[in-house]
Amino acid sequence: MLIGKNRQLDFAPLEFRVLNLLRIPSLSTSIYTLTAGRGGVRIYWMETRQFGSMLSALRRCGFLEHLVEEDLVTLLPAAKRLFLPRGTVVFHENDQCHGFYIVEEGAVKIYKESADARQHVLHIAVPGDCFGEAALFLNTGYPASAAVVKDSSLVLLRKREFLDTLSRNPRISLALMGSMALWAHRLVTSIERLTLKDAGQRLADYLLSRCAGETHSQVVQLEVTKQMIASHLGIAGETLSRLLARFEADGIIEVSGRTIRLLSIESLRTIAAGLCHLEEQPFDDAGL
Repeated sequence: MLIGKNRQLDFAPLEFRVLNLLRIPSLSTSIYTLTAGRGGVRIYWMETRQFGSMLSALRRCGFLEHLVEEDLVTLLPAAKRLFLPRGTVVFHENDQCHGFYIVEEGAVKIYKESADARQHVLHIAVPGDCFGEAALFLNTGYPASAAVVKDSSLVLLRKREFLDTLSRNPRISLALMGSMALWAHRLVTSIERLTLKDAGQRLADYLLSRCAGETHSQVVQLEVTKQMIASHLGIAGETLSRLLARFEADGIIEVSGRTIRLLSIESLRTIAAGLCHLEEQPFDDAGL
């Protein structure tokens, strides 16, 4: 049987719970994913190189970290890669949800816009992060807007195909419940940071979130502008600049453009926890 490029074949309805990978010997550069269920058997064609990179993107996604390899392969037919230049609006607030996105390369800001057109950055999605998943299971649109702030490669997991896969695979659904719980915890942490911590604590907490957590020196590469990070932290851009300068003067960090070397992670942890305050009076958070 010859299967054409980018073709999907449907066979007579069968009751399988089979998932497999097929490599056609005469087409060694091609991989086929076979899925089967009450609706029939479907075979999807994919280049070997594309298969590997798409699967790698799914592996890196924190939202999917509880899924085993077989489950990730099951999701591949729902995946579509997008290359978007800086400045592209991925979706606007209240747009109809057509899936959620994984950042493979680049950076995307998730933001709310006020009536006077001022933006507040809720989250900055970097490689391994996903966004738009909140609207996936709701009958409403996206709760915020998303725009590319750096030339990016995104993987879109299309809503209909993704939800169809979940309906046929309860194991995946259960695993994603754990991921949704972690997502809710992330929101609580973000609210706590904005309401209960001062500017210095927010910055220390943000820098710690960008490193692996070891006690030795780490390097943080900022994917977006400092002004955008300031908006995300709920502080003025000038406040952020002064805080970075103060941290550097105290030997806690070393700043070179968008590269920040964390020289004392323990000091950052102490500041983030509110156990140590800067000698200087707290900076004014106003201005956003």
